[in-house]
Amino acid sequence: MESLTGAAIPAWLMRIDYGEGNYTLFWLEKATGQLMKMEERFGVQMRVKVRPGVAGGLAAAE
Repeated sequence: MESLTGAAIPAWLMRIDYGEGNYTLFWLEKATGQLMKMEERFGVQMRVKVRPGVAGGLAAAE
């Protein structure tokens, strides 16, 4: 992950698979454990939530 200024933010990536191609990805900041980004796919729907100040965009999870 990186901030809007381009500074690297060390993060853990956690993935939950619900089967049939459905999943949720969570990026957690290592220093604080705060959620920085959440990306969820369910069928053809995609939902993304990004904490202010964090560069967004979709991950290449598959």
